[in-house]
Amino acid sequence: MHVGGDIYKDLAALKHAYDRYGSRLIYVLAGDEKAVARLLDGQGAFHEIREHVAVIRAEELLKLREALRLDGARRLLKWLELVK
Repeated sequence: MHVGGDIYKDLAALKHAYDRYGSRLIYVLAGDEKAVARLLDGQGAFHEIREHVAVIRAEELLKLREALRLDGARRLLKWLELVK
């Protein structure tokens, strides 16, 4: 989660995870969405992972967490075998 600090280092770590392990990438933002978009959309080092990284705001992740706590959603995820 990016709370503050160096966005460039965060994206470099994600690129390394993708290059080395083929990881699915999620970047959780607490702020400065435009700076991340600029780095991913440019022709620099991170354009290669642009299609492989999901950028989500912290508030959105919290809403998802709450939604998944609902009984119906939990039953569905179990049925889909996504959650034990």
